[in-house]
Amino acid sequence: MEQSAGYKKFLLLIGSVLLSALIIALLIHENYFFDTLDNERITVYKKKSIPERLSAGQFVILTTPENVKKYLHDKGLSAPTKKFYVKEIGGDEGDTFYIERGQFYINNGLVGSVYRIDSKGRVLSNIEPGRKQIVKSGNALLVETGKDYPFDSRYFGEIEKRNIISLAKPVYSFKKSKFF
Repeated sequence: MEQSAGYKKFLLLIGSVLLSALIIALLIHENYFFDTLDNERITVYKKKSIPERLSAGQFVILTTPENVKKYLHDKGLSAPTKKFYVKEIGGDEGDTFYIERGQFYINNGLVGSVYRIDSKGRVLSNIEPGRKQIVKSGNALLVETGKDYPFDSRYFGEIEKRNIISLAKPVYSFKKSKFF
């Protein structure tokens, strides 16, 4: 009889753990996004509502914009395989951007270098050097910092904000191991 009571407690504990895991999984699925695009890290982002005006430094979750798909196709590069991406906002509508002497600027602030051609001799940037441009209404600029070869607005230009699904607040990041 004692084993039976212990067995019932064990089943109750297992059931509670499984139910808790299911609830947590549903919460995570709805409110969190796991980004595994980076080859070295996995980052967990909390989804947040999109404000009327975006600010530089905010992260967003977005679908691949049509102009980015066209850019990749025109350059003979492979199409994106992920459904959603996380990128950092570099500029919003009304902000200025330009390329000067191989450097990309947003609102006169240096973002980073622009590679003119790739290893196959293809011209990379669609932005005309030396010409200041203003981000159109309903558009934004994306940036990637801290990477040797970023893929962002310095190459494909503005993106339409309608591709943005939500803001993304980084919650936790960890290095990938041999198991991921």
